[in-house]
Amino acid sequence: MIARRLWPFLLAAALLCPMTMASAAARKGGDRKPEAKGKHDKHSGAKGKHDKHSAPKGKRDKRPQGKADRPGPDAAGDKGLHRKKPFIVYEHIHNRGRPDDLTRYGLVPIELCYNTKTKQGVLSSVKSKYDKTGGPVVFDIEKTNRADHNVSTQHLKNVAKWAREAAPKCKIGFYAVGPSNLTPLKRPIEKVVDAFFPSMYVHNVNRRMWGRTARKLVQQGHRHHKPVYLFLMPKFHGRKGKDIPQAFWSFQLRSAFRSGADGVVIWSSKKHKWSEKAGWWQATKRFMKDLKAGGQAKS
Repeated sequence: MIARRLWPFLLAAALLCPMTMASAAARKGGDRKPEAKGKHDKHSGAKGKHDKHSAPKGKRDKRPQGKADRPGPDAAGDKGLHRKKPFIVYEHIHNRGRPDDLTRYGLVPIELCYNTKTKQGVLSSVKSKYDKTGGPVVFDIEKTNRADHNVSTQHLKNVAKWAREAAPKCKIGFYAVGPSNLTPLKRPIEKVVDAFFPSMYVHNVNRRMWGRTARKLVQQGHRHHKPVYLFLMPKFHGRKGKDIPQAFWSFQLRSAFRSGADGVVIWSSKKHKWSEKAGWWQATKRFMKDLKAGGQAKS
């Protein structure tokens, strides 16, 4: 009887007990202090303190972004340029105000001959230039008879013959005349020169194309058992005297060395003014130091 009277109260107590426990847990959680803003677990991705792989705002991410952004050996220089075959850096630099003597940097003067119209002109010019340096003489004959290759070829052969009469021991070559740009009618020229002097002047800074062309020219010249010296100019060809960037000039020098070329000829016009602080000149001096460190600089 008593049990029948108490069961409604027991049922109500059973229902109220879970609600009371949940309310207590909620109050207990509300008493906790909130977590300090900015402090996070080391594995969390929330803002605050950064882990070692993150890029803080306002600071440049130093991780490499690709091959183009990586500072290669051309920018920093090599610790000595080593190879068995000598590498000669000739110079025909006529910038206004240039130092009188560049041999102290390891550069070797070379003479260019423009007086090639007559035999007497070649004889006198070659003799005086060879007596001055004792080195190679390069003929710059850019205007030839394009309509008749036979006439052009015969004239080049005559110039080479006259030069040997003037200075039998002088090594001769023609600027921008090499195996790659000779027509079949001009092939005999390869037999009368002592070296090839192809032009590697640039209009842009395409490294892949420049390196590929340099290697091809060197390989073609060496197939004829002739040394190859690449003509370089520290100005863009046809850009009104704009300097080649220092990094690209350094790339040209070092790529020429690695291509197997026997050397380079640095040519610059007297139209341009000398600057000791010019990027190309700083890169040249660095290159010559690396050559010397590798035992390659010509004294």
